Amino acid sequence: MAKTAPVLRSFALLFMHADAVDVALMALGLLGAIGDGMSMPVMLTIMSHVFNDAGSGPDRLQQFSSKMNQVHQHHSRFHL
Repeated sequence: MAKTAPVLRSFALLFMHADAVDVALMALGLLGAIGDGMSMPVMLTIMSHVFNDAGSGPDRLQQFSSKMNQVHQHHSRFHL
């Protein structure tokens, strides 16, 4: 008779009494944790592109400023 590894058995004991709601909540928690973990790297990547565009010279700075003004005007129409 083959015994399961103690680590796998203890891990399975965590979910022994879980119903469908518990499993759904754990899945949502996992997705939330993944999203929370990805937020900082995504923000740093976006900000590095913004700072690189802003610091790469007057031509790029003018393009950057005009693009930001367009975005601001577009969003200000929706936030009265």
